[in-house]
Amino acid sequence: MVEARLTADGAPFAVRDGVYASGPSTLREFVEAVWGYGDRVFLVSEGGTTTYREFFDAACGLARRLSGEYGLRPGDRAVVAMRNRPEWQIAFWAAQLAGLVAVPLNAWWTEDEFAYALDDCAPGVLLVDEERAGR
Repeated sequence: MVEARLTADGAPFAVRDGVYASGPSTLREFVEAVWGYGDRVFLVSEGGTTTYREFFDAACGLARRLSGEYGLRPGDRAVVAMRNRPEWQIAFWAAQLAGLVAVPLNAWWTEDEFAYALDDCAPGVLLVDEERAGR
């Protein structure tokens, strides 16, 4: 099983007692570790599968848009509020790749709870799915 090989003692993502023992310490190290998996399946969802390459292409593309089109700079906040789908992973990692502070919010919060969190963190962008857009 691939997971066992990745999380075994001495492996790149070794886990002890449910915590990474000596995994990548930087985003760059994480990206370099997974580049080698290219066309292997990374995410599985109702809509199908996403390979590592497809995932990183999408995350890098969104990261470029956040920096270029939206003018966000490292340290700006990016709220991620959506269901647990591949788009959540892409949005979260795109924020990381752009140097932004990803602020994941509970997708089931009420409008008042969202309003409080948004006022508190003052995000530069909201990365939300259609269900949350109204709230």
